[in-house]
Order: sequence, then structure tokens, then C-alpha cells
Amino acid sequence: PCLSPGRDYAMANLSVNLYTVNEPWLYSILWCAGVQSVTSDSSHVLRKVPFPIWLMPPDEYRLIWITSDLISFIVIVGVFIFQK
Repeated sequence: PCLSPGRDYAMANLSVNLYTVNEPWLYSILWCAGVQSVTSDSSHVLRKVPFPIWLMPPDEYRLIWITSDLISFIVIVGVFIFQK
């Protein structure tokens, strides 16, 4: 269930390899980003990760991003209004 722009690279027949990925959380993020391969000093740790690790539910993550976007928008509009 990961959507990523990295898959566009695969469609263009480009591969991406990232060096050095040693943490399961980073490996999970890159997996969801569509990275095709990683180089690691801790392959024994990453081998135990069968699927991406979700640190929070997707709905909660989406809510946080939408809220922060709205707050940022309000702050920017406020700055423009108060400058006049």
C-alpha cells in the first residue's frame, strides 16, 4: 500500500541504490518510496523486516500533514495581510 514517485524511475528503467541504510525505520521509508536496492552494514537486521514498518496509522499521519498544511497556509496568509 505504498505510493511513491520512485516507481516512476522503475518505469523509466532506472535503478536506485542507497548507501548505507542500517536502521529498520529508514529501510521501511525507502521501501515505501520505491527504492529498488540498498547497501547496508546491518543486513542481518534488515533481513528481519518482512514489510514496511508503520510508526503510526496512515489516517493519523494524513491528519497531521493536513493540519500542518492548514496552519502553514493560515500563517502565510496572515503575514501577507499584516504586511499591508
